[in-house]
Order: sequence, then C-alpha cells, then structure tokens
Amino acid sequence: ERLAFEDERRRGAQGNADATGAQTRAQAEARQKFIDDSYSNIDQQFSGYDDAFYGDFAQDYISSRLPKLDQQYDDQRRQTRFGFTDRGNEQSSAAARQFRRLAQARAEEEGNLANDAMSGAVSLRSQIEAQRAQLQNQALFASLLAKPPPVEGGTVEPGFALKNLTTAYSNWYNSQLSSGL
Repeated sequence: ERLAFEDERRRGAQGNADATGAQTRAQAEARQKFIDDSYSNIDQQFSGYDDAFYGDFAQDYISSRLPKLDQQYDDQRRQTRFGFTDRGNEQSSAAARQFRRLAQARAEEEGNLANDAMSGAVSLRSQIEAQRAQLQNQALFASLLAKPPPVEGGTVEPGFALKNLTTAYSNWYNSQLSSGL
C-alpha cells in the first residue's frame, strides 16, 4: 500500500514536472516568436535606410551647397580677371598663377563639401542604427516582462520612434542648410 502510494506520488510529481516543462517550452517558443516577429517588423520599417538612401542624402547635401560654392568661385574669378584686365596683365604668368590658385581653392572646397556630406551620411546612419537597436532592445525587454510594447499585428510598431528620429534629423539638416555648412 505504501509502495503504491509512493509510486502514485512519483507519477504525479513526474506529470507535474512534464506539464511544467511543456508550459515552459511553450512560453519560450511564444517569447521567441514575439522577438522574431518584432525584429522582422523593425527590419521592415528600416528597410528603406540602405546604402542608396545614404548616398542620396550625401548627394542632396552636396547639391544644396554647390550653387553657393559656384557663385563664390565665379565672383572671385571675375574680380581677379577685372583686376588683371585693368592693369593690362590678363595674359601674364601672374594672372595664370592666380587663376590656378583659385581653381585649387575651389577643388579643396569641393573636397571639403564631399567630406562634410559623407560625415553627415555616416552620422545619420549611426543615429538610425542606434534607433533600430533601441527598438530591438525594447522588443527583447518587453518579451522578458511578458508585457509587449505597442503592437500592430503582434509585432513592435516603431512608427512613433521613426517619426521622432525623422523630425530630429530634418531639424539638423535644415540647420546645416541655413548655416551654409
């Protein structure tokens, strides 16, 4: 009788352990599915931020500043030409040297402009990737708490954070345009 009771108790304990193990596995699988779905949605939301996007950003940066650089170069060239023409030295070696210096200065400014554009694109990429990582961390943390963040179709909805990032970077970009950098 006592053996039967012990046997029954062991089977009950084993059944409870099996049920607990199955429940733990199911929770782990549900958590992993939530993480996978969340990451997938985050990746989808960020899919437009590829190399072409950053290349376009850099090109737009250059294009927005190049007319001012062209105008400055044309003004300096015109002033130099008038100065040498007034003295009758437009064809002199001094004039040629001065025009060469102007061309070199312009080339340097174009190089600086390209460097600024690339720096801006790299900075933008860093900010966007940091935002992406933050959203992934939020999804991971939410899965640990079993309290998901705002969801759409069972996945993380990063739209709000993206709007904030877009607004912040738009403000930075416009400030760069207005400062003439």
